[in-house]
Amino acid sequence: MGETYFVDNMVEFRVTSTCSTTGADTIDTIAGSGTIAAGDPLRLDVGGSTWRIFRFVTDLGGGEWQLDRNHGISYPSSSVPIKYGIYDGTAQEPSGDAGPFPTIARALAAADGDDVINIKKNNGYKLDNVDQIVEPLWPTGSGDVALNIKLRVRGFNATPGDMDPGGAYCQSPLDAYLSGIDSDCIVDIDGNGSAFSIMEIDAKDNIEFSNLYFHNTDKATGHQCIEVLNQSNGLLFDRCFFDDAYRAIAGTGVELAPVDGTLVRDCYGGSTWTKPGTHIKLTGVLNFVVRSVWNGCGSAVAGSGGFFGNLAVGGVNVFTGNGSVYIKNNTVYNCTGGAIFLHYNNAVAVVCDNILVPNQSGYAIKINTGGGSVRNNYNCIWGSDGNQLATPFITFKSGGTAPVLGDHSIEADPKFVNPASGDFRARNKSVLRGGQPDTMGNATQMGAILQRYQFAQRGRMANFARLGIIR
Repeated sequence: MGETYFVDNMVEFRVTSTCSTTGADTIDTIAGSGTIAAGDPLRLDVGGSTWRIFRFVTDLGGGEWQLDRNHGISYPSSSVPIKYGIYDGTAQEPSGDAGPFPTIARALAAADGDDVINIKKNNGYKLDNVDQIVEPLWPTGSGDVALNIKLRVRGFNATPGDMDPGGAYCQSPLDAYLSGIDSDCIVDIDGNGSAFSIMEIDAKDNIEFSNLYFHNTDKATGHQCIEVLNQSNGLLFDRCFFDDAYRAIAGTGVELAPVDGTLVRDCYGGSTWTKPGTHIKLTGVLNFVVRSVWNGCGSAVAGSGGFFGNLAVGGVNVFTGNGSVYIKNNTVYNCTGGAIFLHYNNAVAVVCDNILVPNQSGYAIKINTGGGSVRNNYNCIWGSDGNQLATPFITFKSGGTAPVLGDHSIEADPKFVNPASGDFRARNKSVLRGGQPDTMGNATQMGAILQRYQFAQRGRMANFARLGIIR
């Protein structure tokens, strides 16, 4: 508990083991001075380039271990090469920075409680039979919500912390959208076209993931970047980037991820998805998506929670509220469905201080249920083609009521600086001063890209009558 473990560049290490013939799921301890720990991945060469993947589960004594699965193979009675996470035949329980784990899989299997795993950037961690196990990554340890104990899994470049906000290798989600993902600023975890999700989380609590780039499954149904199998609580995804999968964070198959108290913060979702709509699907209580940038995709919260300060460009139905959700200070541009989308009968959404600029084929708020309701005000609504939106609100189900504009909302061009180049700073003073007043009664700003209502520098230094607004 409390140790900080480091994952460095993978080191290939092979030892020779004699397979036990006394049971289909046992194998003798390895040769030499190496030790085996529960959770260690094992690769068994069953002939030529054919590898089978196992994990050690239980020490049976007498030099034999129980493995986690039986692939229906007959183990050879002679020596065979195996490979798994052991450095130079020594025990792999490093203390502090004394020695890194050779694989992410091994580190996740060993860490628990208030441990910190610092994963060093290399040329890319791949889920294949060379660098990682050919199955999903999965943390075996857990934090504790009640005791506020956190298990942290963090990427770094040269020094732990240098990828964090303000660090030498920090890349914001907006920078990733504008310039592409900088490989020096994120730890690349490549699914390698795998026919499974990259990471599975099964009933784990208070785990923080940061500075990690999950991508590249085969994108078939249910092959997510992160798949939550059973109820998990207090997960944090901070500066994590996602792309090229079926969905980024979801449950089994096409279901919502069963989570409570999840925070997705300062993340980026790329444009390559099998499901171009909601690529993050969370269900439970108090789940939030904040300060993130979504390229060609959106997010869904079912239960309670909200969306704050997000920028979404393209996509279909972007911010989906299927419960009691608060949607505030977001900017949506050029989506083809609903910028705000309700799909369940019990959905209640409070929508304020947003800039909603869908494609003319889309809608600012779309209700696809007979009983959902939207309480909206202080929003700016316009069309991405530069014209007033033909149909800002719509309901597709009988019994549903299409929302109205709201007393303080506006239908006006926000006058983005240059949306084609990713500059979504608004210049319309009605947007810059049109948000819901704060507790002091001061005007606030609509949208996710916030900037001060500035005056020209020359005006401050000269005649007050000549003050001009920068546009």
